[in-house]
Amino acid sequence: MYRGPAEERVVACSACGARIERSEATFSPAGETICRRCDAAQRVTTSTANAGKSALYSALAALGLGLLSVPCNLFFIFSVMAITGGIVSLKLCLRPEFRAAFGTLFPWTVAAAVAAIVFGAVQPVFWASVTLLGAVSGLGH
Repeated sequence: MYRGPAEERVVACSACGARIERSEATFSPAGETICRRCDAAQRVTTSTANAGKSALYSALAALGLGLLSVPCNLFFIFSVMAITGGIVSLKLCLRPEFRAAFGTLFPWTVAAAVAAIVFGAVQPVFWASVTLLGAVSGLGH
């Protein structure tokens, strides 16, 4: 059967089956012909998964800073960085659009972010309590 020039220019999307012009088709990372709508959906899914990994890595970096802030904390710089990094990671992973995309990384990200905040707060809380106890004990004299 003969196909006319118009029929050769139309292809089917390998993801959804929609008929698209060959000039409007894009290719997936696997090399399949897909429409622009499926390509955009695939890019959103990929970037959301990458955001989950980035949040985990930033929570782990904040946890490392929090652990480092316990023995060595010059001017509370490591504490501030650990607490800030933990809060930012926690805010990112609690966003509804990212929460489902985290999958098994979600509990690990939350645990690392909370631990970073706790370890980052150890020295500031310790020195604040020592200062307050010293001030309170000095009032009795």
